[in-house]
Amino acid sequence: MKKIGTLMLALLVLMVGLDILMNPLRVSAEMKTLKIGRMAALTGGGASWGIPIVKTSQCYWDLVNQKGGLEVAGERYKVELVIYDDKYSIGEARSIAEKLIFRDKVKYITGPMGTPTTQVVAPYCDENKVIMIGEAAGTPLNQHSFHGIRGSSQASMVLCMGIAQKHPEWKRFACMGPDDATGWKQTADDIQFINEVCKGQVVALEFFPRGTKDFYPLLTKLRATNPDVVMTDGAATVEQAMLMKQAAELGWKTNWANHGMYDVNVMLGVAPKEAIEGAISNAVIHEPPDAPKEILDWKEKYIARHGQFDETSIMWYTPCAFLEATFRKAKSIAVEDFLASAENLGKFKSLLGEAYLGGKARRGWNHGVCEPITYTQIRDGNLSVFAKIPAIDPPAFKLYPPAKPEGK
Repeated sequence: MKKIGTLMLALLVLMVGLDILMNPLRVSAEMKTLKIGRMAALTGGGASWGIPIVKTSQCYWDLVNQKGGLEVAGERYKVELVIYDDKYSIGEARSIAEKLIFRDKVKYITGPMGTPTTQVVAPYCDENKVIMIGEAAGTPLNQHSFHGIRGSSQASMVLCMGIAQKHPEWKRFACMGPDDATGWKQTADDIQFINEVCKGQVVALEFFPRGTKDFYPLLTKLRATNPDVVMTDGAATVEQAMLMKQAAELGWKTNWANHGMYDVNVMLGVAPKEAIEGAISNAVIHEPPDAPKEILDWKEKYIARHGQFDETSIMWYTPCAFLEATFRKAKSIAVEDFLASAENLGKFKSLLGEAYLGGKARRGWNHGVCEPITYTQIRDGNLSVFAKIPAIDPPAFKLYPPAKPEGK
């Protein structure tokens, strides 16, 4: 009987061992939990960006958890996203930051996505020693804040480099964007590089409230200045599509460029194919045979999680990758270790290629992601490469006033 009991015990131990090997996630009960706050506009004017941002975070951290969790210095953590809708509202963003920090006890917040909301949340995170990885053009210069995607200055410089190379004849630029901190910041960047890189002049500068539906009066004013190209600084995909649709209805054929990322499928749901033909943007090719394997793999996983693909998820992937890479570098989830390691992170992988932290010359701190940028052009409802530039860290900011239109 004793031998039988020993044999049974040995078989039980073997079965448990095999079960763990075959089903590593069964040990997830032993994982610790790492809460990460996720703020974005899920309703209101910024929802066309905010919804894909949240869906990207869900997909990214689900994949990490499915592989056994986030491994940091031998410890495994199940990542738990704590998601809130900030409605692209300054008051709502501050209230959500308080909930995340004091009620949910998070030490890491991804978002907000807009400059106005980010400028409220970043100082509050600094005060409470919480890391904020924002996606806004004007992420403040705070010790605990990071800009998790390529900056508007980098995107603007690369766009102007592409225009100078492909269309040196374009010299008259109209700039327009949303009448908020995001639009102002991105417009200022564009004006600098229009002057320095394209050797052009800004003949019109206009801003519109978020949520605008009737662009006809604004487009009529722009048309009168006879620009070679209209740069839409900070306009969301739906806004951009509406602008081009209404311009076509006015019989105005011009060139369009935006240093943001379009979702062409969303645009085609708003405007006819001929109205958006030729538009230049930071949209990324995600169809074979031209799309990189990394993007095709991500697309497949994203569709499996959400049922359809959001092109902008390629950009929103980067803050998650930066966060994971820094945890692994720090070998710790402590905030002070994260800060020390981020300063010396070096290169990390995004879906667009090798990225790194920069921004010292322009912003005074190396807390902003620099990554390769591909600009594409819409041709017959599909994307073709317009310009492809490796990661760059833009030079110091210079303020150039727009030139007055001729005859004014």
